[in-house]
Amino acid sequence: MAHRSVAYLQGPSSSWSNKERLRNVRARTTALRMRLNVLGPYTPTLESGREAAEDVIKTGVTAAMAFDDLTAMGVLSRFWELGVQVPEQISLTGCDDVFCAALCSPPLTTVRALTSLAWQNRDRLTSYTAVAVSSSARPTHFACRRCCCSCVDGPKVGSKTGHF
Repeated sequence: MAHRSVAYLQGPSSSWSNKERLRNVRARTTALRMRLNVLGPYTPTLESGREAAEDVIKTGVTAAMAFDDLTAMGVLSRFWELGVQVPEQISLTGCDDVFCAALCSPPLTTVRALTSLAWQNRDRLTSYTAVAVSSSARPTHFACRRCCCSCVDGPKVGSKTGHF
């Protein structure tokens, strides 16, 4: 499935990671000449994801990316109830790679920022030295599972420098 439109399901508006993810999703969709529908904000819960699923369907997109895996799992659950086939009708991706993401049906494709960067920034910020936190590309781990059409041949997990 060639995606021409994508929905980003925002997390809390005060969340730094939500702002960074949205900034990077905007940049990538613009570069790829894709239509972006920004939905939300939603609280990062299963129930909020179930509500977001209805909003995603109304947009007519073929791909959706949730702020976090809990929201994505709620979307996936509601899609199943409504008969929306993932990934045949829509691809779905979460963020954070929580342990239960692989246990969903189908297993949730997800992105996780590598933790070593978080520890480096924590050390810099607590060293009493004025260091600006960069908003450049972050190293990520992409867990390509069956919720994306590009992953339907089987689970593929790999590391890549990403933009989340």
